[in-house]
Amino acid sequence: MIHLDGDGLAAAARECARVLAPGAPLLWGFHSGAADAPSRHLAVDGEPLVVRALAVPAVAEVLTDAGLELVASGLRPARPQERAAQGVVLARRPR
Repeated sequence: MIHLDGDGLAAAARECARVLAPGAPLLWGFHSGAADAPSRHLAVDGEPLVVRALAVPAVAEVLTDAGLELVASGLRPARPQERAAQGVVLARRPR
């Protein structure tokens, strides 16, 4: 999910909502609080993939727009070896 934005992120959220069983949880982790950056490890045709920096409220909104219920969300500061803070959103498919 860290390489998606815009329509791709919304489409992934809708697909997650579609395949989850009623009441099933979804934990979505991502980079947050920094600018987008080229991947250190992944490339397509020699071009690094972009690692997206997403805001926690924006991801929560994408998931709720897809029909999921927000359970919890949070942000952990970046550790010394990390480039960005780590966001997390826990949602579930309604029963």
